[in-house]
Amino acid sequence: MAKFTEKTLLADVMSAGKAEVLIMHGVPCISCSMFGFELQYLELGAVAKTYGLNLEALLADLNA
Repeated sequence: MAKFTEKTLLADVMSAGKAEVLIMHGVPCISCSMFGFELQYLELGAVAKTYGLNLEALLADLNA
C-alpha cells in the first residue's frame, strides 16, 4: 500500500478503510453532508490546516 502524505485525498483514505483514524483525530468532514462530494478533491494537508489538526500525528497513525 502507498504511504499516506499531506497530498493524499480523503477518498484514498476511505478506500483504504481508515475512517476510524480520521474520526480518532477529530476530522469533522466525515459527518459533513458534503462529504461524498468533497472526497475526491480534499487533501489531508488541507483538512488538517483548515481544522487545526496535527498533520504529523494523523499521518503517523494512518501509516502505522
